[in-house]
Amino acid sequence: MCLPVDCLGILPLLWLVTMPLFGSFCGPESVLRLSLLMLIHTLIGSALPNALTSVIPFFQIGLFGVLLSVPINLVPYLFLWVYDKLIWLAEPVFLTIEAVEVVRISVRTSLRMSNRINEQPFLMKFFILGATAICYAGSLAIALILWSQGTNAIRWIIVSLAIVGVILLIATLAKEEGIISDCAVVTLAMFVILWAMHLEFNMMKNPMKVPQVWQRYMSTNGEGQSFLQLLLAMATKSLADVNQALQFLKKLFSASFLFLMAIRVGSVLHSVSVFIRGVAESEQEDSTNLNVNNYVSCWESRLAIKLALIFVYTQLVVYNIEVNTTPLSYTASGPIMRVATKGLFRKVGASRLMQLCVLLGTYGWRLHHADEFVYDDY
Repeated sequence: MCLPVDCLGILPLLWLVTMPLFGSFCGPESVLRLSLLMLIHTLIGSALPNALTSVIPFFQIGLFGVLLSVPINLVPYLFLWVYDKLIWLAEPVFLTIEAVEVVRISVRTSLRMSNRINEQPFLMKFFILGATAICYAGSLAIALILWSQGTNAIRWIIVSLAIVGVILLIATLAKEEGIISDCAVVTLAMFVILWAMHLEFNMMKNPMKVPQVWQRYMSTNGEGQSFLQLLLAMATKSLADVNQALQFLKKLFSASFLFLMAIRVGSVLHSVSVFIRGVAESEQEDSTNLNVNNYVSCWESRLAIKLALIFVYTQLVVYNIEVNTTPLSYTASGPIMRVATKGLFRKVGASRLMQLCVLLGTYGWRLHHADEFVYDDY
């Protein structure tokens, strides 16, 4: 039975599931190297003519197998260091995109329900008021949990967010275009961000112990092994080493990790699609023969989907390993090359505070510039 060519092109992406495994046994540097290898394979595969892949359907699989067989330290350290810094810098960018997407999705959904109130008044009002009640109940539950578990600083932030939530509610009710469910969703998002900040603080205060097998790999730098050889070596490790690495993997890989990955991939793809559409519309003003619909959306671009999936997944794995372990874990940065302000930004929660500001700023801008808010249909 022959596999479709399209399915064969997706098979290399299944190696994404091995990234947490390599991270647990070998550290984040191996994750970065595997990610670079997958990005190179994706770019090479997209540059090949369609005739070649149709005549030789297993060509991309064979190419990926060759890349997995080369030594992992073949990539120059400079590229690895630059990619490492790009991974770190992407965190606040992704947090910003997520905050904007929360407002976009909430406003778009509530407006659609609001426009159908005349057709189905009871059902639409039920959905709007029900979503409002659920969001405010969730906000209250998170606030009570954090109040009982958090520090005095967290409690002060809870009080501040509660005051901001009341102000947002008053501003929403005062505006004719305001919909109460939007305010409730934004309030819930604020407390979810605070909850994520609280978790990150706890993880940094109680870092996970780095597995010994990981430290041995860092001391030998892989010894010129390929990823296939590393995968085989994992199966021959002692029971103690395997158990320690799997315990690390179990704590790192959770349901919230998968949920965050899905949110980030969707957010990045949508942002790129908006950018492509904006470029097309601006060029259409200068050419009457240009059709915006002829531009390929990011959602329909296999290359964009693959690149975004690989990069976002890598960023989540590497960033979570860094947050959950001691500074020893981030070997790609090195003790000398490491950005001096990196630890400071994480300790004060600057990224999460920035996400809160972006969330509030986006919603406030939406309230006062409702006519300028773009509601896309894709």
